Order: sequence, then structure tokens, then C-alpha cells
Amino acid sequence: MHYDLFGTRGRADIWQKPNLLFEDTFDKLTLRDGWAAEDDYLMLDGTAAGSHGHLDGNSIIAFTAAGAQWLVDAEYIRRITKYHCTVTVLRNGVGSIMPPSARLDHAVWFGNGALTRTTMPHYNGMTWTRNIIFVPKRYVAVIDELTAEQPGDYSLRCCWRVAGEST
Repeated sequence: MHYDLFGTRGRADIWQKPNLLFEDTFDKLTLRDGWAAEDDYLMLDGTAAGSHGHLDGNSIIAFTAAGAQWLVDAEYIRRITKYHCTVTVLRNGVGSIMPPSARLDHAVWFGNGALTRTTMPHYNGMTWTRNIIFVPKRYVAVIDELTAEQPGDYSLRCCWRVAGEST
């Protein structure tokens, strides 16, 4: 239902027309070790449009491990990319609205871990692919690949929103 609302009403920046076919998209992708509070858990957002209106497609919404929250999406009223665990792309000094959907390329469990590959195509002149290797109780690796689709002077910023104050 949410996908079918894209491009039908309201503000153009949060009700954009779909950029991908429905079968290529995802709403949320979750990786978890179990249901206990100390179990590892990671959630990735697949949409950057709709009534929520946050520009956080392909961003990590939450990551917990060893019973603690490490990455958070705790800025409910702040919708722009710099307030999320995401990548911000400026082209020739100018930002743009993130496309409404990220694409799910792969999600595979192997042994005691998982590998995911998701892509936000046509994001201000770039294709942004986020690879996550999730091995509970050991590590999580995030590898971002950005490929220019158009010529330009690009500025890229990877944002990590941590819980509490860092020291």
C-alpha cells in the first residue's frame, strides 16, 4: 500500500513517483541474532519517501550489540540525511532530494552471519551501494561504494549517529 501511494499526493519531495519497480524495493531489512535484549540486531531502511518523509533510504536505523545501542535514528523531527546513519552526496556544491526507494540486490545468510547488498540509484548523480557483513557477537562491517553517473565535483559524507556522547 505504501509503495502505491508514491507520487499520488502532497509535497513533491516526500511523495515522489517510484524510482524502482515494486519487486526490487524493500521497506525495512532486519538482521538479528535472536530476540533477547543482548542479541545483536541491525535494521536498514529501504524508503526515503511517503508520509514519514525522512531522507533515510539505505540508512541504518538501529544497531545493537552486547546489550547496548550503538547506532540510532533518534531524530524523528529532523528529516534530512545528515541526521541519519547514511551517506550525503553533494554535486557541484548542491544537494538533492534522495530518490524514494533503495533496491535490494542481495540478502544471504551464511553459517552464522549474513551479507546484504542494497543500492540507492540516481542519488544526486551517483549510484550508492551499501554492503553489510553481519556476524553476530563478532563484528559488523559496512562498505559503501559510490559511483558517479554524471560528471561533477562531488562531496561525500558518511554520517554515523551514535547513542549518547562519544569519548
